[in-house]
Amino acid sequence: MIKQLRNGIKQLVADELERARKDNGSGFNSQHEAIAVTWEEVEEGREELERLAECLTDANRARSLIEGEISRIWHNDIRANFKADNVLLRHVEEVAIDAAAEYIQVAAMARKWREMDRAVPVHKLP
Repeated sequence: MIKQLRNGIKQLVADELERARKDNGSGFNSQHEAIAVTWEEVEEGREELERLAECLTDANRARSLIEGEISRIWHNDIRANFKADNVLLRHVEEVAIDAAAEYIQVAAMARKWREMDRAVPVHKLP
């Protein structure tokens, strides 16, 4: 199963690289540009991971509140709490997708950079 997921992600990376080439050209102009663009994508990914951590913290707080309320308000208000929890989980899902998208961009820029290194061998990357 993870192999299928990885293959799907590799295809998304290839698609993102193709989009980036159409928007910004087929290669980087320099090693400096390659580093700067890739680093920018890493930073954006880090920001998304921080947002995801905040969402998960909020979701955990909500879960704790819901568990505490279950014993007190079993029949009426608990549905509202579960609905709020569902909204939080939808937000967690969306932020995780945003983070994944950012890291797909990181992978695409790394591939673009590797291709640049093949064209003008400055140093070898694994």
